[in-house]
Amino acid sequence: GRVTLKGSYNNKANININKIGFEYAKNANFRNADTVYASNVQTPFSVSLELDDATYYCRAFVMAEESTLFLYGDLVEFESVEHIPTVTTNDATEITSTSAVLNATIAGEINNKGFYLSTNPGFTGAEKIDVGSGVGNGRVEYGKTDLTPNTTYYYKAYVTYHNGANELQGERKEFTTAPSK
Repeated sequence: GRVTLKGSYNNKANININKIGFEYAKNANFRNADTVYASNVQTPFSVSLELDDATYYCRAFVMAEESTLFLYGDLVEFESVEHIPTVTTNDATEITSTSAVLNATIAGEINNKGFYLSTNPGFTGAEKIDVGSGVGNGRVEYGKTDLTPNTTYYYKAYVTYHNGANELQGERKEFTTAPSK
C-alpha cells in the first residue's frame, strides 16, 4: 500500500546537512535495507512511496559534513496494507422490453467503475460499460438501452484500483427483459 514516512531533526550545532531521508527494511536489523531521500533538507520532511503489504522497520537519518557523519533516528515499526475497495452488484430496476437500469454499490479509492453485461452467464463476449472514475463511495447506476425483448441478461459491477492495475468484480446478477408489445 501507499505509505508516507515523516521525520524531523534539530540542527542546533549548525552542521552542514547534505541529505535527509529514511532507511526501511522488513527486518529490525536493516539487512538489505532500502533508502529513500527527501527532495530537500528542510525539516520537517516526508516521503511517500508504494510498499508491498508487510511489516516494515524504519528510521530517519541525516547525512552531514560531506556525507562523513550519519545520524539515525529511533526505530519505528509499521505495517503497509493496501486498502481494497468493495463492490456489490445490486438488482436491476426499471426493466422494460428494451432497457434496464443496472445498479451497484461501491466504496473505497478506485480508478474506474462500471458493469459487464452479457446474454451469456459466463460473460463470453461481454460488453464492458465504463461509467466513471475517482473515489467511488455510494450508489452507481447505468441506464442501458437497445436491449432485446424477452431476453435474459447477466451483469456484474466492477471497479479498478491501484492505478488501474487491479480489477475487482461484484457477484453476477440477471434480469429478463419484457416481451415486445
